[in-house]
Amino acid sequence: MPIGDMLREKLSPRFVSDLFILLCLALLSSCGFRAPRIGDYRYDSFEPLPFNQSVDLLESIKQSTEHLQNVRIFTQTTLRDGLFSQNVDQVVVIDRPNKMRMETQISGTGQLVELTLLRGNEVEIFNQKENKIAKGIYSAQAAQTLFGAPLPPEDIMLLLVGRLSPRITASALANPQVKTEKNRHDTFLVETNLEQGLELVSLFKQIKKDGISYPLLSNLIIRSQDTGKELLVGNYDYRLWKEYPLNTVGAQDDEEEVGFYPLTITINRASDGTTATLRFISVIVNKAISNPDKVFFLNPSASTEIVPLNFDGMAEVMHLAE
Repeated sequence: MPIGDMLREKLSPRFVSDLFILLCLALLSSCGFRAPRIGDYRYDSFEPLPFNQSVDLLESIKQSTEHLQNVRIFTQTTLRDGLFSQNVDQVVVIDRPNKMRMETQISGTGQLVELTLLRGNEVEIFNQKENKIAKGIYSAQAAQTLFGAPLPPEDIMLLLVGRLSPRITASALANPQVKTEKNRHDTFLVETNLEQGLELVSLFKQIKKDGISYPLLSNLIIRSQDTGKELLVGNYDYRLWKEYPLNTVGAQDDEEEVGFYPLTITINRASDGTTATLRFISVIVNKAISNPDKVFFLNPSASTEIVPLNFDGMAEVMHLAE
């Protein structure tokens, strides 16, 4: 059959109509016309949880955070911004409620690139390459620039250990807003308002060990209450961490379980389009912090320049020293 006849046969009205429908379906599926999701779950796959079960879940979430007083975390982090990527090591020490130290180092070298300190409403950022300290107030704008959402140090700690949860107040317990996935009893959706006109959407999964259930944060979304725009999206994987303490002569004692904490966290920041993947190397919880004045305060040399903190002109942590 000549090629022209073949094309005329293939481009019959029925064929063109079917092709048009298929193209429309493909475009709809690729252009976001689908049910809103959190992680692998659709919002419409959840239904309200009965009152008593909702209260029990919120109480268990609250109890899972109350014992956390401080945490020390070491991560290997990959930062991506479009085609650009950078591997760094990060050491984070957080002492509840309002102290935090975050070191960013060149991967595998221990060489400091940047040091961020938070104490109450004070923030200091030390740039090793420039030998400069920027000092300012830890405001909502500062938190938005540094972490992608206006969170206090306490909430940053809970986010890093997979326990970031709504404020479990008496009013929340009186009118709990909790949903559970239909036909399942181990996945729960909690929506609550934060400060600065934001909403926190938390997806919790129950992990059981020795008959005890642990509610762990599986996915989170921080979004605008007014527009619904997502500012921060996080996805979590966990492991049961163990600690190998040393006795006074340096020999290893029996391992001790620390608990379920993240193995990896992937965080997407809509504000600048960056993605951070944190691979946890160690997690230490509720160990006394020796020399807190040294940990949470800087002792600059005479040659260190001190400048006011200007977030409008602040360089991103991804642009590292060569």
